[in-house]
Order: sequence, then structure tokens, then C-alpha cells
Amino acid sequence: MSVDRDEMSLFAHVDEAETNDTSPASDGGAGLVFWLLIAMSVITFAPCMILPAWREYQTAELAERMSAQQLTAVATELEQLRTQLDAIHNDPAVVARLARRELEFKKPGETVVPVPVAQSLTGEADNTISSDKSKNWKPASPPLPVARLTALLPDYNYDAIFCESPTRETILAMSAILFVSAFVVFWPKKTGDSIIESP
Repeated sequence: MSVDRDEMSLFAHVDEAETNDTSPASDGGAGLVFWLLIAMSVITFAPCMILPAWREYQTAELAERMSAQQLTAVATELEQLRTQLDAIHNDPAVVARLARRELEFKKPGETVVPVPVAQSLTGEADNTISSDKSKNWKPASPPLPVARLTALLPDYNYDAIFCESPTRETILAMSAILFVSAFVVFWPKKTGDSIIESP
């Protein structure tokens, strides 16, 4: 008779464990809904955080390249000015040419015919070329796996969705609501101890 009582207590523990089981199959799919809400929350939250940071990186990287080009142009101009200054100090022909052009000196019996020199046009042309080069610059491209993934996405203005107000704040709020709802409503709860004790 004691064996029957032991068997009955074992079956009672097994029934209690089955009622306390929190797997998705036993809780009516609440566990599945919980993980779906968490996944949806992460999927909507991640672009709102990653895309603005990526755009800021692209802007900073483009500004750095433009600054490097301007620095190179200034260094080239400085080298030209140093060469001209060295020529003024050491080359008598350059000094004579400057005296004729700037101070309008002339040798006895010479007739000077003024010829306009468009020196400023050269600088303007250089500035135009550099600005055209900067217009043709493209921002840094994402890593290859990310580029392949984004090529599969539909052609939308994702910056307007995930970077600009008020849509970004709305999506972040929706993501937070989904995350909190998953824990408040669908968090698996245990009703009692589900450990099966051996007789």
C-alpha cells in the first residue's frame, strides 16, 4: 500500500510540474509573443540609433577630407610664395621684371606697352576646380555586408524616417512601448515550485 502512495505522490508532483511549465507550448504562446515583441522593439530601435551616428560619421569624414585638400592647397601656395620671395632676393632678372611691371620703370629709349595680366583669374579658376572636386566627393560607404543588406531594402528616404524629428522620436517611443509591454504583459510567470522530487 505504501508503494501506491509513493506512486500517487510522484504522479501528483508530475502533474504540478506540468501545470507550472512556462514553455511557449504550455502558456498558450505567450513566450513566443514575448520574444516577437522584443525582436520588433530591437528592430525599430536599432536604426534610430545607428543611422544618425553613421550620418554624423560620414559628415565628419567628408569635412576631414575637404580640410586635408584645403591644407594641401595652402601648403602649395605657401611653397610658391617662398619660391617667389627667394627669387626676389636672389635673382636680378626677377627684380628688374617687377620694377618694370609694378613700378613702371623703363630703360632710356624704351616704349612700354601695358598688357593686362589676369592674375586673379588663375586663383578663381583654382577655387572653382577645388569646389568642383568637393562637389564630386562621395561620403564614406558602409562595410560590404551592410551595403549588400541595404541594397535589398526598398528605396525609401530612411534619413527622414530614422534621423529627423518627429518621426524618429515617435519610433523610439513605439520601440520603448513594445519593450515594456513584452515584460509587463507577456513575461512568463511561475505559479509554484516545479521541481520533481524523487520518492
